[in-house]
Amino acid sequence: MKKWKTVLAAGLAAALLGAGCLLAGCSDSGDTASTSGSEQDNWIGDAAAVELVQGLSQEETGLSLATDSYQFEVDEEVGDIGEQTCYLVHAYLVEDGTGIRHLEATLYVAVDGSQVYTYDLNNDAFLPLWDTEEEESQEASETTSETTSETTSE
Repeated sequence: MKKWKTVLAAGLAAALLGAGCLLAGCSDSGDTASTSGSEQDNWIGDAAAVELVQGLSQEETGLSLATDSYQFEVDEEVGDIGEQTCYLVHAYLVEDGTGIRHLEATLYVAVDGSQVYTYDLNNDAFLPLWDTEEEESQEASETTSETTSETTSE
């Protein structure tokens, strides 16, 4: 009976994720074979998408634990959020001893590596978690403040 409940819960979670995707405008692009080769040349790849997510902080991902506590897996298919094609990166917590995996969240990584989104079930919307423009802007302001403090101290 316990296995049946686990299967039912996993099916319900998958259905909710799929329904959330449909309600908020995330559409299935199909497999990558249907995408033109020149378009895929700009894609970062599954491994780089996982590395990008693993490089984010707990605050940036919205996960309950640090990213090194999770096992990440990329879905075989990609989805569209608005005009952005994204890898679906699932974050699993793995039980010690049993190896049972629990899906905590799915993060959506733009195939060009420029943005990471999460789906907010309460507001029925995809929310940006991280983007390269924001990071570059923060780095530029940090460099400017460092330069200013160096100039002031001299």
